[in-house]
Amino acid sequence: MKGLVIKEFLAMRRYLKIIGVLLALYIVMALLTHSVAFFSAVNALLVVFCAFNSFSYDRYNHWDEFAVTLPVSRLEMVKSKYAFLLLLSLAFTLIIVLVNLIINASANAGLSAVIKNALASVSFALAYLSITTPLIYQFGLEKARYIMIVCAFVPFLLSYIFSLLAEKGCIVLPAKETIAAVSVYTLPILTALFFIGSYMISKLIFLKKDL
Repeated sequence: MKGLVIKEFLAMRRYLKIIGVLLALYIVMALLTHSVAFFSAVNALLVVFCAFNSFSYDRYNHWDEFAVTLPVSRLEMVKSKYAFLLLLSLAFTLIIVLVNLIINASANAGLSAVIKNALASVSFALAYLSITTPLIYQFGLEKARYIMIVCAFVPFLLSYIFSLLAEKGCIVLPAKETIAAVSVYTLPILTALFFIGSYMISKLIFLKKDL
């Protein structure tokens, strides 16, 4: 499986210059504005971008069809893909932590802000990939993209509905400070469980898939 993970990172070589330029640009913007909120969001999107390019590379080169002829199991192929997604997310999260430490040190901010930004970014990236990866295995990359575009509106729709109900007094929502405090501890746990569940689903799909 180690070789499969290395293959994933080697396939990213042609995108490294683009990613490096984008990261440098957004880091400079974060340092000039003394704000990493925007950088954290962009960082999560870059993780998703790299992950989608990995699937696109595999499809273009018919990697799955070739890999099943090698002495590696389908289970190892799925494991390596999820290991790559996890390592990729952690690598980008490390960048966020470093930028956060620099900016917060100059602004005399606490370490809690660094942790919150890093957890929010990696949790968003892993949660999004946990949804898209089984869809890609089931429907292919193109169809999965269209499905996710539709699904992207669901959180906004739910947020609007809950806000509307709260305004009318039908439900009582907790304060934003309470939600933020609780999410710091619960979000990583929920994301980890979501990621593991996504792996289990993808494994079942790929093991039964005709190539």
